[in-house]
Amino acid sequence: MSQLKQIAVFHLSCISRNLLMNIRLTPTQKY
Repeated sequence: MSQLKQIAVFHLSCISRNLLMNIRLTPTQKY
């Protein structure tokens, strides 16, 4: 169970990092 938890946290961190990178790269025209 702990291994699955680590994998879930890892995926969440990767997704959040990708979202932050996308927000930084894209120009602030949508907002």
